[in-house]
Amino acid sequence: HYEGRIGSADGPIYDSSADRGTGQAYALVLGAGDVIPGVDLGLYDMCQGEVRTLDIPSALAYGDRGSKVYRVPGKSRLFWKVELATLYREQSN
Repeated sequence: HYEGRIGSADGPIYDSSADRGTGQAYALVLGAGDVIPGVDLGLYDMCQGEVRTLDIPSALAYGDRGSKVYRVPGKSRLFWKVELATLYREQSN
């Protein structure tokens, strides 16, 4: 689960897994570019069930251009509260 905010940890929410309406955690493949780079980097050493707040500089978020889709202004620092609900590891042969 996640909640993305603009400017500070208590700034306006611009995206949230709860607002997606599926009732499911957001699934992603770590390092595959499914999320902004700052989130990928912030998830690397998390443990299942851990909750963390990520302070993401603009360069690791939407950069100078921002995101029209999410209405994030350019050069915005983002704060994501994330919970690692389930962890699946790829099986090696």
